[in-house]
Amino acid sequence: MSDRSKLNEALVDGFKRAVKAKGAWKSKVRDLAIAGRYVQESLKQRTGVARKGSPNDRLLPPCLLGPPVLTTDFRRILSLDLSSNEKVTDASIKSTLVACPAIEELFIYETKATIAAIQALKSHRPLKFLGLGGGCSDSRLFDTDQVQPALCELFSTRGASLTRFRVGECAWQMSPELPNVLAESVARLRVLHVIGHNDGDALLELIDGLPALRDLAIETPFEDEFEYLEARAPERVRMHCLYEFQRSLAVGECWNRFAGATTP
Repeated sequence: MSDRSKLNEALVDGFKRAVKAKGAWKSKVRDLAIAGRYVQESLKQRTGVARKGSPNDRLLPPCLLGPPVLTTDFRRILSLDLSSNEKVTDASIKSTLVACPAIEELFIYETKATIAAIQALKSHRPLKFLGLGGGCSDSRLFDTDQVQPALCELFSTRGASLTRFRVGECAWQMSPELPNVLAESVARLRVLHVIGHNDGDALLELIDGLPALRDLAIETPFEDEFEYLEARAPERVRMHCLYEFQRSLAVGECWNRFAGATTP
């Protein structure tokens, strides 16, 4: 039996056991059962199974919400996508971080997560890739003024390894402190996607403080912002239109392609 078949059977078995679960997990059984239908389709789209240190360790479906589903195999997962799923909450993110201690790449986008999810990351190992925020959907991640101080604290303590970062939502605007913290604590950042109401001068200041930055995409309601930045950004930084960047964002290895690494 192939590794993929074994992982597939493990996932199916995990969901069956979750449905029969009692006690503390009883309230989550319905969500896990509903999420189970995504497993088969998601596994077909993956190029490899999860192995420690494998270059093919990429995204897993956004339905892995707790220890009953996260079998022994998932303790070695390096990259996890929890985006575009309204069932992903602070509690499910916390349980996933505990069950997947090896995670280096985490995508939390358009979920029900709040500032508590950012605070939970402070006790997790330093990440290499982090995606936080939402588009124009009902995201609650940036609905409090305390989010930006929480981000600053997260980067100050866990930002040293971060090379790729996606942040923001439609109405979001960077605080004056955030570019300074990124410059001081995230010196390795090479790929950045910023969403929200951020003016060109603030973004240029951010670029100047990140000497390792090579690729930048912005999503903003200001129509001339892209041209403004493209004309003034240093030659080392490649500007990407939203469509190109968004399409590539769906494939994990494209992040490495942007960052100049060799693809698997």
